[in-house]
Amino acid sequence: MNRTLIGILSLSVIGTVIVAMVQAQETADKPSRAKSVLVPKSGQDVSERRFSDDVDQSSSRRQKQLSDRLDSARDRVTQEYAGPARNQSDTDFPVAEGQPPVADQVTQEPSLITPPPMSQSLESLQPAPASNISIKASLRDDKATARRSGLRSASPAREGFNGSGQIDSRTALLTSQTPAVLVKAEGPNEIHVGQTATYRIDVANHASESLEDFYVRLVLPAWIQLEESDASRGDLRRQEIADGSQVLIWKMPQMQSQAKEHWLVKLVPQQNKPFDLNVDWWVRPRSLQAGIRVVKPELQLAIRGPSEMIYGQTQMFTLSVTNPGNGDADNVSVILTPGEDKPQWVGSIPAGGSRQLQFEISAAQAGSMQLRAVASADRQLQAEVDHLVTVRQPRLDLKVIGPARKYAGSLAKYQVILTNQGDAPANDILIRAGLPNGVTLIPGEGQVDAANGTMAWQLGSLAANTERKFDFNCRLETAGDKTVQVSAEAELTNMVSSTTITEVTGVVDLKLIVNDPQGPQMIGEEVVYEVQILNRGSKTAEQIKLVTQFSDHLEPIRVAGGAAEIVPGQALFRPLQQLQPGQQVTLKIFAKASAAGSHRFRAELTSPDPETKLVQEEMTRFMKEPTGSTVETATQQNADN
Repeated sequence: MNRTLIGILSLSVIGTVIVAMVQAQETADKPSRAKSVLVPKSGQDVSERRFSDDVDQSSSRRQKQLSDRLDSARDRVTQEYAGPARNQSDTDFPVAEGQPPVADQVTQEPSLITPPPMSQSLESLQPAPASNISIKASLRDDKATARRSGLRSASPAREGFNGSGQIDSRTALLTSQTPAVLVKAEGPNEIHVGQTATYRIDVANHASESLEDFYVRLVLPAWIQLEESDASRGDLRRQEIADGSQVLIWKMPQMQSQAKEHWLVKLVPQQNKPFDLNVDWWVRPRSLQAGIRVVKPELQLAIRGPSEMIYGQTQMFTLSVTNPGNGDADNVSVILTPGEDKPQWVGSIPAGGSRQLQFEISAAQAGSMQLRAVASADRQLQAEVDHLVTVRQPRLDLKVIGPARKYAGSLAKYQVILTNQGDAPANDILIRAGLPNGVTLIPGEGQVDAANGTMAWQLGSLAANTERKFDFNCRLETAGDKTVQVSAEAELTNMVSSTTITEVTGVVDLKLIVNDPQGPQMIGEEVVYEVQILNRGSKTAEQIKLVTQFSDHLEPIRVAGGAAEIVPGQALFRPLQQLQPGQQVTLKIFAKASAAGSHRFRAELTSPDPETKLVQEEMTRFMKEPTGSTVETATQQNADN
């Protein structure tokens, strides 16, 4: 019931609209009326030749066409509310009866997709707009009753004028004003799927001059069916773009002053979703001409200064900044490399003018040093210049040569070779030699610092690519690897050093000493034999064995100073593991004689590294205790050397 009522109401609305259209067309059907054009189906182009005048059609025939459209509209409304609506094809564009065929070619026109720079939107309704503005009218398709509403426009801000609305003549070389054009679009902002919606675009030229090549562009999505397009004057075109959208353009080659024209567009949405109604307009601008003097400032740089420097020195350089152009160079600044990253302010340089800047450069690295100056100014002016400086520096090389092997206690000779491999002389050369423990310097030329165990030499200057040699002697007192280090330093160069290692071999020198009892000794009394072992060499003695032997009638009873095994006639000492150079060990053997006579004591020492065997033998005379007389005991020494 509701759907039927809505359908009856819709038919009444459609009937009222069509009657109004009939009255409007009969009123406008006069000899002076412009061409009435319908756009063909999608994908076809339209040329100017296809625009024909249908003013000769009779009023009865036009009424018949409108009556047929009313019947068709009633059928569509009945189908809409009786069952599901049928989606029309995007290319199903009706063409009015009697419409002339479409031409195959289209005359060359501005792009329908991208308008020229001087374009306006629907919001530009002021007589003298000053900027390009776009307008989008969002439309929504649903089942509700369509409500007609005119599209409102806004007034853009005016720029480039003084407080009274006039252009300031003091700064204007040429003046031009945007045409006073009023563009207005009216139509519903809510429509039904499958229902025809009519939009009217009115254009009024309020300017005092006619307009050339006036364009109005309308962009529609692909799912909007164009049912009819009719302009009061001018040509109409249609084109599809890559995304499927369709572009309609209305062109009037000329629009007289105070003229008013309109464009009627009938649309049928095929899908239930909102879309934007985009309307743009533009007109061909008028050209102005005036003679302009063109000036161009330029920048040129030059660096004056030495091309060679010695490492560590500081020199002055001059930078010239010149403007050879015919315009002033403003806000000039310069950046120097090497130097601070912060630009140095120069200011403005008039045409043909120049500025001089002085700066110091220190040679901090040997080799090629590139000085670079970069100048910049307003209007993207930039210039740069390079200046190459060769930095010379002495470069020392030091070698010390000494014996690879020596025995402890011997003398060693060392040679120092100093070379200047740089390209500048080396001045104030000082050489020092440092010696390790166990190595003693033999005084010679130079200054000896006994406290630190070093020797120093002052050599003065050494020219580039030259060398000098000298010797010094040392005594190697202890065994081991002896590292001798020599260093050299000079003005404006780095210190260099060199080392050599001498392997000093030590020698084991053992000495065996036996001290027997003094004078004749009495039988049965305890006597002491003292044995001393001394390492007089420069190497540690290892695994030292000592065996003491006694002749008949003389037996050891105990030992002191070491551990030993007492056997008949012998005292066998345990091996002495190590005996450092200069170290001494004293061993004592206590013995008793059982018979009078000269008895022998023998000590034998052995060591494996180096193989050593030392023997000492002593003889002691023993006597009985005399009865009433004195008995002399003679003691003899027999050194077995």
